[in-house]
Amino acid sequence: MNGQGKIPLLNQQRRLLKYETTSGSRGCQNAGIAFLLKGKVELEKLEQALIKLSYLHDAFDLTFIRDDDGEIYMKKLGTDRAVWNYHDYTGGDLELDSRIESASAEAARIVLEPMEIFGGKLFDFHIFLLDDDCLMILLRASHLIVDGPSFTAIYTQLSELYSGIAQKPPMLWRKFVELEQNYCASIEGIRAQTHWKNLTLPSPITRKELAELRFDKNEGAEPMLSGDLIRKTAKRAKTSVFNILLLTYTLALAEIFSHDDFAVDYTLTNRFREDMRCMVGLTTHSLPFVLQNISHLSFSDMVDAVKKQQNEGFQNFVMADNAASNQFCLSYLSETIRMPGWEGVSVERRPFNGNQKYGDLSCTLICSEKKDFIELRLNKDSEIYPQEFDSCLFFRMNKILNRYSDEK
Repeated sequence: MNGQGKIPLLNQQRRLLKYETTSGSRGCQNAGIAFLLKGKVELEKLEQALIKLSYLHDAFDLTFIRDDDGEIYMKKLGTDRAVWNYHDYTGGDLELDSRIESASAEAARIVLEPMEIFGGKLFDFHIFLLDDDCLMILLRASHLIVDGPSFTAIYTQLSELYSGIAQKPPMLWRKFVELEQNYCASIEGIRAQTHWKNLTLPSPITRKELAELRFDKNEGAEPMLSGDLIRKTAKRAKTSVFNILLLTYTLALAEIFSHDDFAVDYTLTNRFREDMRCMVGLTTHSLPFVLQNISHLSFSDMVDAVKKQQNEGFQNFVMADNAASNQFCLSYLSETIRMPGWEGVSVERRPFNGNQKYGDLSCTLICSEKKDFIELRLNKDSEIYPQEFDSCLFFRMNKILNRYSDEK
């Protein structure tokens, strides 16, 4: 930070920014979540709730600046508050379900539109009026400044402000940046960064390898894993569901590409302090998991490897980004998130992605815990990855999980 109000970029932002500065990839870091609200909602109270919310988070009023020397940093825009953009779908002869689908299609289109990250707002808020007792709100933002927990924080605080519940001031983004920069410059931070830089990683997958893949039409599966089976496997292995998911994902990729050594990243968020939990910002760090000599390892050996590396990384190096940045990544919502609503109002959550035109082999598996299963979703460039890749990966993960569910 300096006297001119410049906010430096964090490593996690620099890693993603390259996509939004490439013409063919612009918009791939867009993210959006819509909430379909059925019941009586007072629009005036909702407008006031957003105004109050915007005063809590400095991230809402930040943009990226690129100066004449090519330096990129963040700076305050100077706008006072966030406002709702209204879309009226109440007219015409369409049934409510058709209006909801039309509004959802428009929401998806909005999220796909590239945002003006240099000099423009990185958040916008939309209300789709659908009926007297039905509307949809859309929160769109750039992943360069927002992550999954931020979306949860925004909607939770918006709901509570609507209900008249006062909010404790969360940590500001500029304060978070200052803390992370101070850590990186500390002896502990330098040690952690050195640890990742010295880590030997397997060779990355090439486009030639991907193009040469051949898929068995019988190797198809729904995008889910049995919740009971993965919890049973984790219990037998005396480890967490997260570690079994990480291991299963790594093994499935190693099988698909016929590699005996494989590495994937997994994400953790720096929200360890109470005032960080409800802040808005990109708090995500990526840590690597490396599995070597897979064909010579027992299931017990692999479980020991994932536990050792995960514990070591989390306890000692979580705040220092992995300098290598693997192509494949795992992002896991470790518990079912129940979105708050208001009395007499039901809430249905609808996530949307940007265009996902990364222009490279970046591929992230999003795992969301539901009541009876783990939902799987791949974020990848569909112009690079073949259509069959998703179902093949899900098939291999299910097969591996079944193979090891009874092993100790």
